[in-house]
Amino acid sequence: MNLSPFGFRSARAAVSAARISTTTASAALARLVSGGLIAAPTRRVLESGRVTERMVYEANREGRAWQSALGEIRATQPPAPAQSPTPKVVPRRFWHLFWNATPSKLPISENADFIASRMLLSQDPKAVAWAALNLPGSSIKRTAGLRHVSGHDRQWLLHLADSMSVGSP
Repeated sequence: MNLSPFGFRSARAAVSAARISTTTASAALARLVSGGLIAAPTRRVLESGRVTERMVYEANREGRAWQSALGEIRATQPPAPAQSPTPKVVPRRFWHLFWNATPSKLPISENADFIASRMLLSQDPKAVAWAALNLPGSSIKRTAGLRHVSGHDRQWLLHLADSMSVGSP
């Protein structure tokens, strides 16, 4: 559900991203929140040049519902990698994840661990998918071993690293 790297600022934003009716999306979002798969914390956000407090919808990876879904998540296999050239740097669409670095100057071959940690621990599912398909399994495994990684995230990262055929083991 979370197609936005920082969550959705409203049900209307989620509706727009999902491209479904407002009624359907609002009902689905309410079920996901009440079921614990989506969290709706109040966060400070920059809106029209001003910082305001708003409810933001985001994946609830720490919740019980997420834990019960882990079996299904573990059973999911990534698609076979396409026969395309190996990227040398992170694509521009993910540069927002590297706020204190210059992504165009981070060759993947030398910075795979740093890149993996930023992308795999983000709330951006497209960044996670790209990292899973383009970074070595060893970098994914080292990300799982970082001190600040939660036990829940550690589990799925280790599973991902074990299932990857891209990169070194």
